[in-house]
Amino acid sequence: MAAVHGKGGTVTFDTGDGEASLATITAWTYASASDTADTSGMGDSFTSAVPGLDTFTATADVVAQTTLDIPTVLGVSATLTLQIESGKTISAAAIAVSATETCSVDDVGRLSYSFVGNADTVTYPS
Repeated sequence: MAAVHGKGGTVTFDTGDGEASLATITAWTYASASDTADTSGMGDSFTSAVPGLDTFTATADVVAQTTLDIPTVLGVSATLTLQIESGKTISAAAIAVSATETCSVDDVGRLSYSFVGNADTVTYPS
């Protein structure tokens, strides 16, 4: 299996007013999950379940002073695109749900954005 270095990764959050790239990305994550509903009843010997809702979350860690304006981005639904160095992307409709700014005496300022998305809009690399 070929490995891909993360140094060329990018994140964009396109609100429709023009694509906004997050500057100086240090890391991003993407996690998808599928819920199930338990259909087991009293007297059953084994548990049973049915498929539920799919969801995903994503985060982007950046050096502070990004091109996005935090107050106007939170709560906004837009197209989130996560790209690795090879050019492969994951793209979906997502909502920016939080932004955490960190300042430390021994490091540059950092921002961490969190996104929640609509799993049925995800496109994966082929």
